[in-house]
Amino acid sequence: MNSCQTDDQEKLIIDLLSLFSQPITKGTSLQFEVIKNITGKLKSGVNHKFSLLIKDISIIHKNRLGAANYSLMQNIFGLPGKTTAITYAKKEKLTLGLNMHVFDKACELYGKGPVIDCTDEARILRYIHPDLCDDHMELIGQCFSPNIDEWGENKVMLPKAGKDFVDDFSALKDYIDNIVQKKLLAKSCGIHNFAALSGTTNNPMIYLIWPTPNRGYNAESMLKIWDKVRYHCFIDENKKFRENPILLMGHSSDSAGFQLSAASCLMTPCKKLMDLGVKYLTLGIGETVYAAPYLSDLPSIAYLDYDHEIRLLFKCLKYETLDLTMWDGVIVSIDHLKELKKVLSNIGTHCPFADGDLLFARYLDQNCDAALKVFTNNVADLLEKHIPGSEGTVLYIRAVVQLLSPFISPSDNPNQMQQSLSTGITVLRLWKNSTT
Repeated sequence: MNSCQTDDQEKLIIDLLSLFSQPITKGTSLQFEVIKNITGKLKSGVNHKFSLLIKDISIIHKNRLGAANYSLMQNIFGLPGKTTAITYAKKEKLTLGLNMHVFDKACELYGKGPVIDCTDEARILRYIHPDLCDDHMELIGQCFSPNIDEWGENKVMLPKAGKDFVDDFSALKDYIDNIVQKKLLAKSCGIHNFAALSGTTNNPMIYLIWPTPNRGYNAESMLKIWDKVRYHCFIDENKKFRENPILLMGHSSDSAGFQLSAASCLMTPCKKLMDLGVKYLTLGIGETVYAAPYLSDLPSIAYLDYDHEIRLLFKCLKYETLDLTMWDGVIVSIDHLKELKKVLSNIGTHCPFADGDLLFARYLDQNCDAALKVFTNNVADLLEKHIPGSEGTVLYIRAVVQLLSPFISPSDNPNQMQQSLSTGITVLRLWKNSTT
């Protein structure tokens, strides 16, 4: 039970698989005692995240357990009955790479409503999970190529224990040592999902998971992925037009440099595309250099998602070396907020943010919660009241509030949300024009 107590998920998987690979006695078996012990932890709320893992393992070994033991597990873990166990075992799951079945389901789920593609990266969870069809273990963690056209079949299956390896653990260790030596162990995982742009819920559906490379990944790599996604939104696996295509309207990206570069490339009018007859949607002559290309019936719009945007705007505020002069004598500065914190502390008034919220973490993502504490009209009001000369910081905060409030607190009034967005955009554009 060491793996449970130390929260070592990788070792728990290996331990359980090794245990259930051993012969099961008809009487009270070691396997039964272990499952009973883990069940107690699950019922007490400890290590509850392992419940799905245990369900999967119990399904895989259904035939080895026998009908009686499986029925016991069915009652303990809420598994389906014996007659539906096979169906449960074959239920669709996400795999590495493009999950084409998700595209098919998205066509039904979103109907004829507009859809956005959302992208983010997360620290990869290096785990192995059972391939229910071939009774193998799939390894996740080796970098994919930056070029989606070179992905091909990326499944990496754990070698079977045999003459080359004493057991599965030895096989796993040999494989991991090998990819570490080749510097192919991914540190991040790209996650792409669809989300509805209309209706009361966004109904996200993850369609792509891939271990991103540690180098060589750029805007061209992202643009190729977007092209591939757009293709499959309208063309099925049989290379036929979908009857109800996914009406992809664009891409929401995080603040990584290559993603912002890809968004900029997509939204910059290109002579090559225009020569092919592609039209662009603009906001008017002179308004902005960016435009949305009509690569389908809807324009393709790329933008920074609000979570990364608010963190980026907060990070800019914290840069002491960044010139945030709005116009002569009017500046935006984190020092105004630090001064406000001291003033409110001296007069015994509650401050919405803490000292730690204002710290700059150069190599870490900024805390979204900290940004939400600062970017409020209440903080702007307090600055106006207590900190002379903070007009620039007040305007910056109010502009960010207007820009992001439709995302943070959606309204059922589209005109009101559009007015809020336009107000924030106008302030930032006027500032930009004043510095060029």
